[in-house]
This record gives sequence, structure tokens and C-alpha cells, in this order.
Amino acid sequence: VTMNNRVGCATFTGFTTAAAGSQVFVITNSIVTTSSCVLVTVCNEGANDAQMTITRVTRAAGSLSVTCVNNGAAALNGNVAINFWVLTA
Repeated sequence: VTMNNRVGCATFTGFTTAAAGSQVFVITNSIVTTSSCVLVTVCNEGANDAQMTITRVTRAAGSLSVTCVNNGAAALNGNVAINFWVLTA
């Protein structure tokens, strides 16, 4: 996903991350630097007991990688929304 905004919500579809599995979501954003202060949240939709939890946020020049683990009892079966706010560049 490419979003060159300070605030945004990136929606990822088609992922079926298994229980206890991890997934990396990448947002390309020209505002993000290696020293940016970034607030990030995650939410998942779907009827299964998938509980996506952020375990790592990695900033790079022009991108943001968000690693999540599924702490639920079932595989992910809905969209994942990554919300972010870049406070400094």
C-alpha cells in the first residue's frame, strides 16, 4: 500500500494468517524516515477468533513495516486495517 500522508488507514485484504502465525504489512510513505516518531494501531475484521497484535514497527526511509501476530484461536478471515500517525519526519 502507498499512502504519502501523515495520518492514514491502510486496509489489507486477502490475508489468512493462521493462529500463532505472523504477517508483515508494508506501507510505502515518503514522509517516513528512519527517525520518525510513528503511532500505529491494528484492527482486524471477520467472524473468526483472529486477534492481530502488533509485535514490531520498523521505520525506513520512505516506508513503514508493521509485523503482527495472530493471538487468536482461528485463522484471519477479514480485512486488516493499519492506522498510523507520523508525528515527526
